[in-house]
Amino acid sequence: MTLNCRYGRADADDIVENVRTRGIDVLALQEVSDDLIARLDAAGVGTLLPYRQSGEPKGSDNGGYNVIFSRYEPAATVPNVVAIPAADVPAITLRLAGEDGGTHAASRFGGDGSADGNDDNDGNGSDTYGTAAGNDSGVGNTDRGAVNTANSTAASTANGTAGHAPERTVTFCSAHPKSPMRGCADWSAGILGLRAIAGAKVIGDRNIAVVMGDLNSSTDHPSFRALLKGGFKDASLTQGTGPHLTFPSWLRWPRIELDHILFTRGLKPSGVESFVVKYTDHLALVATLSLR
Repeated sequence: MTLNCRYGRADADDIVENVRTRGIDVLALQEVSDDLIARLDAAGVGTLLPYRQSGEPKGSDNGGYNVIFSRYEPAATVPNVVAIPAADVPAITLRLAGEDGGTHAASRFGGDGSADGNDDNDGNGSDTYGTAAGNDSGVGNTDRGAVNTANSTAASTANGTAGHAPERTVTFCSAHPKSPMRGCADWSAGILGLRAIAGAKVIGDRNIAVVMGDLNSSTDHPSFRALLKGGFKDASLTQGTGPHLTFPSWLRWPRIELDHILFTRGLKPSGVESFVVKYTDHLALVATLSLR
């Protein structure tokens, strides 16, 4: 599930209720404020989604910072997986279960030494945020831009060890490129910059990346079409049941499709749906992503 929270004004109880009733496993929020986080915690988000990673708040953030929540313990987290001229793009990497039902060490996007995420657990068991360990030192370059990559035991383990097949991971990211009203150059650069996630060596042909968020673009825009050509598929387009229009929430028509759930090869989308959450100008977007 992804939602732009309109400067942190979205109704926290409504968000948490939708997480509960829809069985959401991963939640990406954009335009988040500290006040919204406090209200989400009071509404019980930590009981349903006990792990989280936020981007680092900056004065240049477009409307607020981005956060991603998970029901499952991450193998790794990072506050900014790719540098774009907009709010940080936080990411959580989850391990896929093995054929025997077990879990494996994960390949990961590393970072700048802060890959263990928000270490603010208050000890009550419901606010355990990131738990990935390790010192990250590498910044990997691809032909589409720079993506934070790992130089850790977890990453090397995922490449395979003697007698074991390589493990697989899924990395979920919460992204919010700037709108054209904040400058067309940054708007385009932010959208195109997300291609580096699909092109990262740590993803390759085996691991999977999912980018969710208000991407301030649609197939009408050349930058978004280039993003799809860079290795992503759009859940709404792939499901093929028509567009899921998400902005503005107060109009039934004309709405446009700005919010997206994108993924690299290996997944099949279903159940794509947009719906209203109180006090924000975007509709939320949900999808079920299944392994192919």
